[in-house]
Amino acid sequence: MRDLEAEDFILRIQGRIDGLLEAAGEVWIEEIKTVQGGWNGEARPLHWAQAKLYGAIQAHDRGLEQIDLQLTYLDLDTEQIAEFRQRFAAAELELFFTETTAIYLDWLRELQAWRRRRDDSIRALGFPFPAYRPGQRQLAVAAYRALTTGRRLFLEAPTGIGKTISVLFPAVKTLAQGTFERLFYLTARTVGRAVAEQAFTDLRGAGLRLRTLTLTAKEKICRQAGQPCDPAVCPLALGYYDRLQPALRAALAREAITRATLEELGQQHQVCPFELSLDLSLWVDAVVCDYNYVFDPKVWLRRHFAEAGGAYAFLVDEAHNLVDRAREMFSAELTIQEILDVRRALQAPLPRCARALGKLITALRQLHGPDLEGTETSSTLPEPDLFDREGRAAATLQRAKNSKLSNLRRTASRPWAPPSTPRSRKPRPGWRAISRPPSATNCSDSFSACTRSAARSSCMTSDTPPS
Repeated sequence: MRDLEAEDFILRIQGRIDGLLEAAGEVWIEEIKTVQGGWNGEARPLHWAQAKLYGAIQAHDRGLEQIDLQLTYLDLDTEQIAEFRQRFAAAELELFFTETTAIYLDWLRELQAWRRRRDDSIRALGFPFPAYRPGQRQLAVAAYRALTTGRRLFLEAPTGIGKTISVLFPAVKTLAQGTFERLFYLTARTVGRAVAEQAFTDLRGAGLRLRTLTLTAKEKICRQAGQPCDPAVCPLALGYYDRLQPALRAALAREAITRATLEELGQQHQVCPFELSLDLSLWVDAVVCDYNYVFDPKVWLRRHFAEAGGAYAFLVDEAHNLVDRAREMFSAELTIQEILDVRRALQAPLPRCARALGKLITALRQLHGPDLEGTETSSTLPEPDLFDREGRAAATLQRAKNSKLSNLRRTASRPWAPPSTPRSRKPRPGWRAISRPPSATNCSDSFSACTRSAARSSCMTSDTPPS
C-alpha cells in the first residue's frame, strides 16, 4: 500500500500480491492468472502493469535497487502452467509508478472539480414543478428523513401521484451533504427506466448538474449481434483499454448517458458499449439499472459491492416485483434434455455414471408420467408435489385403523384372567412421587394450554393466523 497526497485528497494504491518470496537478499513477486479458451501463450501487458505497480511499492518500502517479477498463467483447459519472469531496476519501476498514478491524479482532480459544481447546483435546486401534487411533499419528506438517518422506507401510493420525482429529489439533495457517494435507481421494466430518465431531465431543467448512467443488458446493446462474446476475437474488445480513456472523456462530457449515447460512443471509439458502461459507472453520480445489477449473485456489480463497498443509496421502483425476481435469481432449472446430453457424453469415458443417469431419467419419467416418454426437448420438468398432504393423511389413517384392528384381535384371543394387585414401588431418588393420576379435566386443560401456546408461537413467526 502506498499513499499519494494531492491538494485536497489522498490517492491510495493497494492490492493483494499472490506471492512474495525472499531468498539470499533478493525479493521475488509472483502474480498468478488463470486463462481459458483462445489464450495465445503470451503474457498480457495489463498483467505486467499490475506486477510493476506491486514491484514499485515493494522496492520503495524496502529500499531495494532491483526486484524480480513473475507472471504465472494456469490454462484451465489444458492444466498447463506457463511462467514469465523478468528483473526490473527500482528506478524503472518508480518511473512507471509515477507516470501511471499521474493519470489517476488528473482524473481525480477533474472529478473533485465536477463534484463541487454538482454540489453547488444541488444546494440551489428547487422542486422542478410549480407546486406539489397532493401527497408528494409527504413522500419527499419521508424519503429525505430515511436517507439522512440510514433507515429503510417502504412507500405505497396511487399511480400518477409522482412517486419517482418525490423520491429522486430528496435523494439528490443528500449527495451535496456527502451522505452518499452514488445513487442507484433500480427498476424491473423499461418503462420504469424511462420514467427515471425523464425525472432526471426535469431536475436538470431546474438547474441540476448531475451525471447519470443507464445500464442496458449486454445482449441488447452488443453491436456484434449473433457473434460469441469472446474478448480474444471481438474487435471491440481487442485493445479495449488502449481506446478506453478517450471514450470515457467523451462520455463524461455529457450528463445523461443513455443506451443511445453508449451505442454512439462505442461506434465512434470502437469499444464495447457494455464494458464502457460498466467502467463509466465508477465516475457517474447516479445509475439507473435493473434489479439484477444489485441483487443477482451472478451479474451484480462487483466493482461497487465487493469487499467493503461504498456509501450508496438504493431507490427500488415497484419493489413488490422483487419477490418473483428473487425466485428467478436463486432458483435452478433442470431439463430432461440436459440429462440426456450428459449421459450421451459419458457413455464411453464413464459408463457407470452414464448408467446412473439412465436410472435418474427412468425415475423422472415414472414420477412425472408419460409426458416425458421419448422426449428430448428442453422443456422444464413439471414440479412434483413433494408433500402430498392428502396421500399422507390417508396413509396415516389407514395405519391407525390397521393397528386398532390388530390390538382388538390380540385382546380377543387372550384367555380371561382376574386382575392382579399392583405391587407398590418406592419412588426413586430425584423422582417425584404422584399420589394419583391426573384427572380427565386436568388432561384436557393441559392439552388446551399446549394448543394455545403453539398458536401464539405460530402467530409470531407467520403472517397467516393459525387455524
